Amino acid sequence: MSPEQLQGERVDARSDIYAAGTVLYEMATGERPFGTAHGARLIDAILHQAPEPPRALNPKVSPELEAIILKALDKDPERRYQSAKELRVDLERLAAPTATSASVSPGRARGLKRLRQMVRAHPQVVSLTALAVLSLTMLVWWVVAAQPVFSFAPRDWILVSDFDNQTGEALFDRSLLSALSVSLEQSRHANLFPAARVAESLQRMGKAGLQKIDEATGREICQRDNVRGLVCPGIARVGRQYAISARLIEPKTGVTARSYLETASDQDHILDALGKMASAIRRDLGESWFSSWKNGRPLPQVTTKSLPGLKSYAEASALWAKGQYQQAVELFEAALKADPDFAMAHAALGGAYYSYIYNMPAEGKRHFEKALALSERTTERERLIIQADFASDLGHFQEAAERYQVYLRDYPDDWRRRFNYGGLLRANGRQEEAIAQYREILRLDSGNAGCYIDIATSYAGLDKPAEALPYYEKAFQLEPGWITSGSLNHEYGMTLVAAGKEEKAREVFGVALAKPESRPRGLRSLAWLDLYHGKYKEALGRLEEAALLDHASHANLSEVRERNLLALVHEGQGDRAAQVRELDRAMQLFPTLNLQVRPGLWLGTAYARSGRVEPAARILEIVKTHADLNNPEQASDLHLLEGEIELAKGKKDSAMDLLRLADREKSSTLTLDALARATAIAGTKEQAAAAYEQFLQERALGWEPQQSWLAGRVELAKIYLAVGEKEKAAKQLEMFTTLWKDADANLPLLKEALQLQQGLRAKP
Repeated sequence: MSPEQLQGERVDARSDIYAAGTVLYEMATGERPFGTAHGARLIDAILHQAPEPPRALNPKVSPELEAIILKALDKDPERRYQSAKELRVDLERLAAPTATSASVSPGRARGLKRLRQMVRAHPQVVSLTALAVLSLTMLVWWVVAAQPVFSFAPRDWILVSDFDNQTGEALFDRSLLSALSVSLEQSRHANLFPAARVAESLQRMGKAGLQKIDEATGREICQRDNVRGLVCPGIARVGRQYAISARLIEPKTGVTARSYLETASDQDHILDALGKMASAIRRDLGESWFSSWKNGRPLPQVTTKSLPGLKSYAEASALWAKGQYQQAVELFEAALKADPDFAMAHAALGGAYYSYIYNMPAEGKRHFEKALALSERTTERERLIIQADFASDLGHFQEAAERYQVYLRDYPDDWRRRFNYGGLLRANGRQEEAIAQYREILRLDSGNAGCYIDIATSYAGLDKPAEALPYYEKAFQLEPGWITSGSLNHEYGMTLVAAGKEEKAREVFGVALAKPESRPRGLRSLAWLDLYHGKYKEALGRLEEAALLDHASHANLSEVRERNLLALVHEGQGDRAAQVRELDRAMQLFPTLNLQVRPGLWLGTAYARSGRVEPAARILEIVKTHADLNNPEQASDLHLLEGEIELAKGKKDSAMDLLRLADREKSSTLTLDALARATAIAGTKEQAAAAYEQFLQERALGWEPQQSWLAGRVELAKIYLAVGEKEKAAKQLEMFTTLWKDADANLPLLKEALQLQQGLRAKP
């Protein structure tokens, strides 16, 4: 790999020259440049050290050949050969006799005489030299970029239409397109226009329901989205043989620049034929033979040999993209029944089971591990994808970030992996970096609604709701149905509340409320808003209805959250017996959950803070068996729960140590809440004030720390009063009572705040 590739800079033909130089070096010396180094040392050597001169390793190498090799290996692309043609000229000059040999000096003549004598004495040496020069000349031709059949630059896009299937065999529908795409996507020279962007284009064209892309539609998409090439493939049958054809079309003119035809004696040889055709297409788009060979494993080796399995996989992928998740998973499973060693089907199921749709990490991990074990049956590109996505789903931030960076260095225009990388950064508190990744995607695809959502979420995470709202609105403009999809309704509504647009937020929650499938989420969102204003009675009714609906639909995770919230409501009302009853109901459901670390933290913390250490300890033992300590969030959650239990036992010092560890592993509103509460118990007033001030800088709208965050203002006011800071205390109480101006009058927390406020007013 050339120095510029390692540094993530733009690569061009001079990077291929460097690669040719490494092969020339090995042919001349029998060793690779920096052959003794590996890992980080190899990277350092490529970036900063000069290779050992070839003549030092093999004195038979001529000074002229050594100079050519070292020039090809120059670290600065500007001082390297600027084209393969320049390299070829120097190699040919080295191999050919000069035209000036007729007029040479006496000394030169004597030298030529000795050379002829050497040739007669050692003909085998001369033959080997000629063979080497011929091989080097062929190598240069091999790495020379072909002339594209129409205007096409590296990293331009091509679109592949659906196959024109004239066989009448439904087996080939989608399956061959999937296989051809896998082969073409091995290229680092040409980008394949992805299916998700095709769907966006069709929607903008008013053809959202279109099932097949033919030549006419393909050309229209290409012209709208600046796609430089269109491939129109087809398959026909004559007897037992199959004819696989394709046309490479210049979209603007409609001219067929090149036609292809491969034959297959039977179904078992169709993938071989497709692979050959893909290689020819890549070459006609200007990719060098070397690049095509280096990044072009044969199709039968990198995908399933089962065409029924490939068809199921392709159809499953299309269904998943349309949000038909259950049908998609069933077809992914069908693909594995057809071929249990279909690596990418395992990877697809791994991602599906890790997703918020299924929340089944154990199943997701099993399938990803199987996919990795079968990685010899994937392309290099797919292998990198599996490794990065698996590390991301595991929550192994450092490993996942490094793997995405490596992948995006080689495939910078893969918006889906860049999107995943942005999500990884956002989930780990790196919102500004995440926004930069999403903006790069929008540069390539301005209609990507998911990017607008995640930019909005990133700004909301930075507590910049005003900046977030336009991005939410743009996304819902592109995808109106998303406003009730997953957690988006809740996120958008709470961002509106943070921006001071509470009435609009209630309207948004009302949209979810009106649909049976999203009604429980709408009820829970409105309950959070009720609790934000101290309206516990209203929240109670909403949460009870939500819990009953989720119980009926077996949505156990949602019901656990609602039971936990109901316990919080009863605690706020001073009804301890009802609080414990709801916690116990949640506890009965807890073992059934696929996700157990974060729900275990919520439920275990509620038990510990209520003084019931024994059930909290039982939950901790379950969490220990599921928490991955290489996942910063899970490690933090585990130690946070341990700290809460230690604090409930009165072990202040060990509790503080565990809570600080949790905060170092992954600081969050949850860790700051626990540290503020523990510091108020175990530390000085000054330390407690500082801890609460830090906690209250966060915004905890609409999720589990919300009520602690509100109560934190009263706690901080009490601390300020204890150290004589009356003005600061009054400010905190004013903020709290303003929010709770319409709260239920009998709430103990409200009574305490009003009493403190009255005391301050009575004492000048």
